[in-house]
Amino acid sequence: MAWLQRLTATVTEDELFEILASQRPPKAKLARQQIRGRVVKVLAEQLKALDSSASPARTADAWLQEGGEDGDLLQGTTFVVEETVPWDGAVGGADALDEVADLFDAYLYATRESLDALTLWTAYSHTYDSFGLSPILDISSPTKRCGKSTGVVVIRHTSRAPLLSGNITPAALFRAVEAWKPTLLIDEADTFAKMSDELRGILNAGHTRDTAFVVRAEGDANEPRLFSTWAPKVVAAIGRLPDTIEDRSIRIVLTRKPVGIVKRDAFDPEGVRQDCEQPRRKLARFVLDNLDEIASAKVERPDGLHDRAWNNWRPLFAVAAAAGGDWPKRAVEAAKALNPSSDDGDTEDVGTLALRHVWEVLEPAGELATVDILVYLIAKDEGPWAKWWEAQVAKGELKGPSARLAKLLKPFGIKPKQLWIDDKKVRGYDAADFTTETVSAYLEKDGRDGRDGRTEARSGAGSTVPTVPTVFLEGGREGARPLPGDDGYLAGMFAVFEAGHITEGEWKQAELAHRFVVQAVAA
Repeated sequence: MAWLQRLTATVTEDELFEILASQRPPKAKLARQQIRGRVVKVLAEQLKALDSSASPARTADAWLQEGGEDGDLLQGTTFVVEETVPWDGAVGGADALDEVADLFDAYLYATRESLDALTLWTAYSHTYDSFGLSPILDISSPTKRCGKSTGVVVIRHTSRAPLLSGNITPAALFRAVEAWKPTLLIDEADTFAKMSDELRGILNAGHTRDTAFVVRAEGDANEPRLFSTWAPKVVAAIGRLPDTIEDRSIRIVLTRKPVGIVKRDAFDPEGVRQDCEQPRRKLARFVLDNLDEIASAKVERPDGLHDRAWNNWRPLFAVAAAAGGDWPKRAVEAAKALNPSSDDGDTEDVGTLALRHVWEVLEPAGELATVDILVYLIAKDEGPWAKWWEAQVAKGELKGPSARLAKLLKPFGIKPKQLWIDDKKVRGYDAADFTTETVSAYLEKDGRDGRDGRTEARSGAGSTVPTVPTVFLEGGREGARPLPGDDGYLAGMFAVFEAGHITEGEWKQAELAHRFVVQAVAA
């Protein structure tokens, strides 16, 4: 082609671009792909000779995009940010939030606290840039048909600049955020074959403004460039998200509505759009008129929220404070309802739960063999221990459970060691290895340590009264401490039960522990 030959004869960069701009790219996709390769090759030679920093590939792509009538070489459709036109007049903050809460209530079967959290987070999406931390909104359910996608649709029509995707790659995520600064909504996250480490890392990094970027090499020169990951994000999935994402999230758990309860259809596109139009515009007006007040709001941390939970909820509390009315109170109630006290084992990670349960049994005893600790854990109703280890311990197969327990405790600096207990060399744990810092950071709750609160009341009642845990009986035979599996253990424990010092449940726990040890020894 003559004009390609002219490109090779140019002497300036401006001439090069003028010749290229004067040519109309072909319409057919195959022809466009072929011409692109030839243009890139010529541009690479010429731009190098001209000592230009322009990218040959990007220059060719820009020409194809601007000159082609049938679209460019890229597949898909260009995203257009849906900007919200604020309501014409002034809007009361409490009234605006009330309308959005009523909207969620019309479409979703959920607790009032969950609806309020959805409302506050949606309002936050309009003012996210006022804060240094961006909590992910985690909408989950135990099974399908619980309303997750419905919730995402309503958020899509009430949040700022929404971008909804049923699947997304790490590269697409940070490029979308960099280009459009959207409210990113990821639905059906559980259908991802497996959330990649890279995607999880990008979602985690976007939690704080200071870390909300990735570095990638771009262009023919592999120039390092920063891409932002700072944006409000919603992730909806069946089941639980990875722990690191949940820890950075406000988690809403939706359940299936009972038969007979009717909610609006979120998949009537025109209907949901009309329902959301006014509440979204009023929300945008409230936020626009109160940006400074929201950003500078002084809010108090309620009791019961740990540091990360409070960081996640703080922006929502600021929105509630600026809105006024009963919303500050509702924000507190929602935060407490959706963040149960850490005393609830379901909210603890399994490592911290293991640490707490081991401390319960080890603190009063001083030191214990691993097998005795395993027996205690298995006998507890709380935690996964019975499910994990009951069958193995009953057969005397202790190696696997012992190794897994050691792995759970290792991050806290707690390791098993060789001990002498009752003139026997055993492998176990020593309470002295629990440092003051470990106890303070992980085991103290509301001014108490890991004990169950009954130890002190029983400690002066006589040598036959057990301390926590109740599967152990202090005193007994001369100089010895009867343990599960020992002669006289059950008789002694029954005497303690008869005397009213332990409950029937604790007595049954002791029986179970004794049976496990006897079976393990016999195996």
